Amino acid sequence: MDSYSSDTGAISNPGTVYQCGPGIGAHEIDAIFDKFYRSKQAVHQGIQGTGLGLALVQQLLNLMGGQITASSNDGETHFEIWLPNEGLKQ
Repeated sequence: MDSYSSDTGAISNPGTVYQCGPGIGAHEIDAIFDKFYRSKQAVHQGIQGTGLGLALVQQLLNLMGGQITASSNDGETHFEIWLPNEGLKQ
């Protein structure tokens, strides 16, 4: 469900990601948007990847005036995306 913030003119499009691979620990949340960051668990298990995906998403959203946040608990990660919508009418 979308929500609108009249203070910022932004639309929140929350989405939940259910982990099918290694979970993201709460202590790693601040680092997951860093370029080339890969969790210790993913590296230890030999899971391939570059660690660029979330960094690219964050940069693209920043260029559009938006943002992305993440939170994690019980093997589930929740990403929330904010995008400005100049033409939204209430």
